[in-house]
Amino acid sequence: MNKIDLNLNSLAKGALAEDINEELAKVGRNLIDPNVKQSAKRELNLKITFKIDADGTIVTTSEVKSKLAPREEKITRVLVGENGAGNIEMREMNTDVPGQTMIDPESGQLLTDTGEPVHGETTVAPIETATKKYI
Repeated sequence: MNKIDLNLNSLAKGALAEDINEELAKVGRNLIDPNVKQSAKRELNLKITFKIDADGTIVTTSEVKSKLAPREEKITRVLVGENGAGNIEMREMNTDVPGQTMIDPESGQLLTDTGEPVHGETTVAPIETATKKYI
């Protein structure tokens, strides 16, 4: 009967177990990341190589790798133009329609599609205070 006494928890003075636990933590963090596709597969790969050294002893090397799900891509709209001086300007568009004015829900201030205040405009009452009850 063969007797194999190689414990993965104590192999390489416990370093292999530490590497496995570290990669498992990465997999766990990736599993609960809300920016990652939840149905994607994750992998933990353990590779142990055995080699006979020049002096006749057997040397093992180990490698632990994880394959994580990629973060989901983010989509946004960007406005690009040229200013009067001929310089390129780029800004993220905060509305769905170019040139559309929006209302800041907290302050009631009118904003451009890039989130900048509209000059010469007054603020609008926030929705909570603008509604009236009629009896």
